[in-house]
Amino acid sequence: MKTRCKKLRVENEEKVEVEKPHEVQRDIVIGVLSQCVSKGGILKKYPEINGKPYIATSYQQFVESANAKVLLINFNVTEEKAVNIYESIHGLILPGGAASLKCSNYSKVATLFQQWSKRDSIEKKRYFPIFGICLGFQYFLRHYENEGSNCLSETCTRDYNLNLNFTNDYRNSKMFKDLSSEIYETFTKKEATFNYHRFSMEASYWKDHSNISEVFRILATSVDPKTGVEFIAAYEAKDYPFYGVQWHPEKNAHEEHEVVSHTEESILASKHFIDFLVQEASKEEYKPRVNFTELTEETKLFDTHDVMIIKTIHVFET
Repeated sequence: MKTRCKKLRVENEEKVEVEKPHEVQRDIVIGVLSQCVSKGGILKKYPEINGKPYIATSYQQFVESANAKVLLINFNVTEEKAVNIYESIHGLILPGGAASLKCSNYSKVATLFQQWSKRDSIEKKRYFPIFGICLGFQYFLRHYENEGSNCLSETCTRDYNLNLNFTNDYRNSKMFKDLSSEIYETFTKKEATFNYHRFSMEASYWKDHSNISEVFRILATSVDPKTGVEFIAAYEAKDYPFYGVQWHPEKNAHEEHEVVSHTEESILASKHFIDFLVQEASKEEYKPRVNFTELTEETKLFDTHDVMIIKTIHVFET
């Protein structure tokens, strides 16, 4: 199935809007976990969201571009209600942001879903993929790092479009086994991945963190242009449906950031990941405990009322 595109003009650069394919998949629902805004530049622009759960709308648009439905998950959800959500969706995105990876509600809820997915994978009960982006990518690394260590170092790799250096056996991975030659060319030569992260895991540290290397395999690296440090850019778990990328594939098609590449090649390349996640979530005929309409209408399920949209972010009014 080929994806059709139409070109838009954005500040002297061609932006490509990816049209949804005509074929509609069965109702696949992907959850996106929110996080709290308590500091940072975004509060200067939107001070009214201080302390509230938010999700960038680009994640919703990213999921919808693959003809899947989106469930925005309030990080204040109780464990009992989180179980209901887990049993009513097909996969999860852990988005980028600035939440603590050790003591925030973001990390607590992420750990619940991660533990349930791992348990069900081991017991062969169901297949529940989780895809980490930027902070979500780092969540898995910090969760599985050796006790008492910190696998991340400060690189301040912000506002850079970088290319990927694939590992020799990347074709043996689930994430990249079907990567087209055109998209491979884009990732390796076109600087199509938008990076905006303070911390990275240096590639040279991988073998030092045995707990991580036992669970995950490296699929690609990138190089910070300021420091020359090579860092992990993509991985997948060996035995569980956990995947991660350090950059922001949701931004190419869905945010008009002045640095983000909006070329046709970069947009089509970034869409590879949401198509992959939805395909993974479609692997089995799982019947959700609660259907999507009930999930979105029963607002008490999420301890929230209406979701307010402020330009590029969703804010939960609790």
